[in-house]
Amino acid sequence: MFRIFSLAKPACMVVLFAMLTACSQTGTSSYGGGFGFSAATTTEQRQAKIFAARKRARATAIAKRKAFIKKRQDHRLKRAGLKTHAVKAAKNRASKRRIKKRRATKAKLARYKIKRTKKAFIGKKSRAIGRLKINASWKCVPSRLKKVIAQVRRRYGAVTINSTYRSRRRNRRAGGKKKSYHLHCRAVDFRVRGRTRGLTRFLARHPLVGGWKRYPSGFYHIDTGPKRTW
Repeated sequence: MFRIFSLAKPACMVVLFAMLTACSQTGTSSYGGGFGFSAATTTEQRQAKIFAARKRARATAIAKRKAFIKKRQDHRLKRAGLKTHAVKAAKNRASKRRIKKRRATKAKLARYKIKRTKKAFIGKKSRAIGRLKINASWKCVPSRLKKVIAQVRRRYGAVTINSTYRSRRRNRRAGGKKKSYHLHCRAVDFRVRGRTRGLTRFLARHPLVGGWKRYPSGFYHIDTGPKRTW
């Protein structure tokens, strides 16, 4: 009997080993405990580590980018000879320079306009007839305007004739209208060297005067057109 038991012992060991192997595989694949639970935990930990590493890498890249931008800005300011606290002052100085340049341009244009107007009004030749100084064409002026000028000369003093007939080019330079009476020698621009109080009212009420105007520079305009001013 002992001999039979000795012969059957190896077969029992093989069967027992096969049963244990089957049980271990079933537990790993069918239940959540044992070896299966340990594998799932390892995967989650690995994913968490990967996510944390990516987050750190992104934060490091952003920090390096900000440091690079700040360093570049400081270098540019240093190269331009400016400090960080002087940027605002530099902007103010630039703004003041722009305003000053704009004002200078406006003043230059105003001076040019005045100069151009004077050139258009004052003729090349000048001849004096008593208390009447003529700097423009006089023969073509209508007699009614000559009478008005004579009366102004007697009332207010010496008169200087600055403009009568104008060519289209000269009229354009003086800023005259396209249908100006100067183009047909039917208008006179003059200046009175004496006291001019009441002269504007005199011209406005005079029956021989059509259009009339006093310019801010002191010139007076009269023509043979309809009664008007502007």
